[in-house]
Amino acid sequence: MMSGVTATTSFGYLAEIAGAATSLTQGLPANDNGAMNSTPASANIPVVIASLAKQADGSMELRASGVPGRTYFIQACETLGAWATISSQLADANGVIVFVDQDAPNYTSRFYRLAAE
Repeated sequence: MMSGVTATTSFGYLAEIAGAATSLTQGLPANDNGAMNSTPASANIPVVIASLAKQADGSMELRASGVPGRTYFIQACETLGAWATISSQLADANGVIVFVDQDAPNYTSRFYRLAAE
């Protein structure tokens, strides 16, 4: 566990990078009604991945909302097992977090999550 990380969200997104289309799948189990469960790991750290979009150059742009002025660690993995921090981003005055993964073209699929400092 990284020093200073108190909790992570329970959100995971998979971006299908290979091929023409990009699919976005929330990596959470469905409940009995088939809806996705999206309860954060800690209610006092409201962070939501709002979008994940493939760019023309193959990179992936992640947009999230969180607490203004709070630092978030963007983490990624290929298999939901070995999460690695690939960036840290400071939420702006409106709580907006924007990150562009320039390494995305090197992966056929990749999960993303945020961890709060």
